[in-house]
Amino acid sequence: MSVTLVSGNVCFYKCNGLALDQTSPLTVKVVLRFFRLTPSENRGDLGVVKIHPNLYTAQAFGIELLLTFVLVFATYATYDYQRGIPSGVHPIVLGIVVTMLHIVGVCTL
Repeated sequence: MSVTLVSGNVCFYKCNGLALDQTSPLTVKVVLRFFRLTPSENRGDLGVVKIHPNLYTAQAFGIELLLTFVLVFATYATYDYQRGIPSGVHPIVLGIVVTMLHIVGVCTL
């Protein structure tokens, strides 16, 4: 989000909307915990992102940085209108890239 805001390709309000959209699951989790709507036996590690025990924090950060770079690069390469890519192909390409990165990230981290 910050890359698109700094580059000037997305307006300030849309960037804030994207940030709100990404943080809404955390907000729901906090509300569920605060009002104790989730039973205590179901509050385990579900949804918690953990690093594999054999990886250092710096290694996990490097992998995450590389995967994020590939996603941002693919997004900009796909939506570059000078390349002549048909508009209906963008979601398909980005879906394949996100799936590939998710598989790599889950198997690595």
